[in-house]
Amino acid sequence: MPKIWIFNIDEVVPIKDSSYETVFVPKIKEIFPRFFLSLSPGDKIITPISPDKSFVDYASKILRIKDEDWIIKLNKESKPYSLIDSILKDYYALKKLNSLNKKDFELEFFIETPKTVKFSERIGIKSNKSDKKSISDGFVLKMNDKVYFKKMAKDLGIKTVDGAYASRLEDLIAKITDIAKKHRSKVMIKKSLYGGGFGNIYGKAEDIISRVNEFVKGSRVVIEPYLNIKKVYGSLAVISDEIEFVGVDEQVFCDGKWVGFDYPTNDIDNAKSIKKDTLKLCRFLKKKGVKGYVNIDWVATMEKPFEPMAMELNLRNNGFNYALDFVKRYSSMKADNIFLRYRENYKCGKVSFKKLTELFKSSSLSKYFIDSPGFKSGFAVMNPPLNGKAAIGIFSDKKNTVLKISNLLGVK
Repeated sequence: MPKIWIFNIDEVVPIKDSSYETVFVPKIKEIFPRFFLSLSPGDKIITPISPDKSFVDYASKILRIKDEDWIIKLNKESKPYSLIDSILKDYYALKKLNSLNKKDFELEFFIETPKTVKFSERIGIKSNKSDKKSISDGFVLKMNDKVYFKKMAKDLGIKTVDGAYASRLEDLIAKITDIAKKHRSKVMIKKSLYGGGFGNIYGKAEDIISRVNEFVKGSRVVIEPYLNIKKVYGSLAVISDEIEFVGVDEQVFCDGKWVGFDYPTNDIDNAKSIKKDTLKLCRFLKKKGVKGYVNIDWVATMEKPFEPMAMELNLRNNGFNYALDFVKRYSSMKADNIFLRYRENYKCGKVSFKKLTELFKSSSLSKYFIDSPGFKSGFAVMNPPLNGKAAIGIFSDKKNTVLKISNLLGVK
């Protein structure tokens, strides 16, 4: 059944958070075009931005979408910003939704929240995912909270990173000091509900304490020792009527921020351990009525490289499943034989998307550039250039081909 995609990423972060309007909202608008390649023929997407026409044409060609109305652009914006509230304020968007045969569509949200249940009921289009009660009572949203997740993981016998949490400034300062002394290390603090690494800061205890006054406003904060990290992994599973384990990737960071991943990992033993605990968590979630993607972040330290610990749960759509689903839908590769490299920080210079594609097509990269479906290997622009960087996905059924294309692109 065709979907109407509503990427309500804004609900990952509390509106009262001190950096919600100044940092998070601008960032999610910048990366919004990357969601276009998540669609299937017949789908529609509601967007708060005016996308680059050349990128829309590029996506339309790969997605085999001929309907010019597949993008519904909002003309209104709520204050404070909320994608769902903006839709409800926008007469044109509501008129467009009302004109559709509602029985022929279902809603697909980035994250399921009490607000998405009410929205679905109000506009009369269903969303066939998690049990309505588990969404309405906030369980699904709570599971995306780092504090709540770590408590639940420990109850299930899943190893997690040691730490504490605080909501008040004085408690936060005390716990930063305690953890720094206990572990004789720097400290990492994370907002319990956030995404993309933008809610994290780390450093010496005294330096962190000097910066926390604004950081803590509107958020509960997780305090952890700064780990001597060997690798960070991401596991992906899907809960429907059954549980499907998809695989494990290796995540990539730059300046403390997530910038991509390589799939699959080569670390077979750690992957087996991660799979076992991921399935344990999925069985728990399934009993609670949860359906959809389950994406867990894991860390292995230099001191304990074969004991991955759970860090956080992304019980929502995520970068891992978007890139992998894109390959499964539009390539000729078999689902069990995919190698993938995704990077959001590809340095392309301050060029337009149109100019970037012209450069690719006129170079030795032309034979690998993906601009139509049915590819067996190659690379696609997943998000157009912004401030000199673009998002690139590299795909093949052979690992060496991914490495070869990466070298040609200068992607590490």
